Parts: sequence; C-alpha cells; structure tokens
Amino acid sequence: MKIRIQGFENEIVFDDESVNIIQMSNKILFQNIMEKIFQSTKESTLEIQLISNENETLKFQDNVFFVTDLYNLNINTKAVTSKISEYISESFMLDESTEIEKNIHDIEEIVLDKLSDLSFEVTIKNEIEIPDIVKLFGIKINTEEYVNILNRLELLISILARFTEIKILIIANLKNILNNEQIIEFYKMSLYNGINILLIESEQHEKLKYEKILEIDENFNDFII
Repeated sequence: MKIRIQGFENEIVFDDESVNIIQMSNKILFQNIMEKIFQSTKESTLEIQLISNENETLKFQDNVFFVTDLYNLNINTKAVTSKISEYISESFMLDESTEIEKNIHDIEEIVLDKLSDLSFEVTIKNEIEIPDIVKLFGIKINTEEYVNILNRLELLISILARFTEIKILIIANLKNILNNEQIIEFYKMSLYNGINILLIESEQHEKLKYEKILEIDENFNDFII
C-alpha cells in the first residue's frame, strides 16, 4: 500500500517492518500538506491518493485515521463506536437474542397501547432490532484512565486494529511530544497490530529504528533518507 501526493517525486510506501515519516522545515508547506490530508479524509481528491498493493485506488477516508491534536485525541468517533456496537450486537448467543427480541415485542405492545389514546394518527418503526437497542446505551470507550499521550495512542491502535477497517494512522508532530524511547515503543505496538504509521513532522529529527523518512528541503525537493 502507498500514498501518492501530487507534486512529490517519491511515493510513501508502507510495509510490515517500518513506519513512514514526512519531515520538512518549511511551515507553509507543512500547513499545506496538513490541509490536503484533512480534505482527503472528508472526500476523495486527486491531490492525495491511497493506492493498494494491487495498484487500485482506495477511498482515503475509509482507510485512514488522521490525528492533528494529540492533547485532544478523540477516540470515540462515530465510526469507532458504531463498530463496537455492531460487535456487541453480533456477540449475543441465540437464547440471549431470543429473550431480547421478546422484551422488545413486549415494550412495543406497551407503546402501541399508549399511542392508541392519542387523538391523531402516528407511525412507528416497523421493526426494532437488537442493534437499535444496543445503540440506546450510547457505548463509548472510557479514556479517563489513559492519562498520557502514549497510553492513549496505544489504546487507539488496539481499537483501530480490532474494531475498524482502518489501515493507516497519520499523526502530526508526534516527535515534538514523545521522547525517542516512547516513540519506538509506539512503533512496536503499531507494527504488532498491523496498523501502518505515517508521521508528518514540521521539524527535522534524528532517524530512529523502524523509520523510513521522506525529507522535503527548502527548494521543495523530496528525497528518501
């Protein structure tokens, strides 16, 4: 899998043994790349493309999780919580599902009885299913005990790997927040769980274990180091 950015000579190629870094010193270029990535997570664009190993164009927004603010990391996105609710709904045993469906029917009868007292006609949903009930509980991940950035990132990795189809995690300026030891620990966690990492850095940093770096110089030339 690879990311192709319009105007770059080199593509960002992902594999199972390394993480990718794009680093530059030009703040305007950094801002431009960030905006392009953000836009690509909302709608398909030719400026940034995600290409599969079979050379097919994939939906960027379906395969990428983009983190711009590590101090306000939102793990409870709609996509994530929906997947968890779906997992819970599918985990019920047959006898549990039968009992829940019976209770749903009983509640429906009570509601219909109350509605019959109204002086006007109303409509209700024809069939209420187990996923509808699970969603009522507003299931969210409790992140309060994950007090530091590294813990939250490790939680995010485990959630993405288990409950979503996300293949790439893009993070801005991680190296300005974590130390080298923490970063390498994060890399190991990501590689173990099969989540590809792309860091976008607005400063130059030393090359660490597992890293492939795409350097962009002041003349906007890009080269791999």
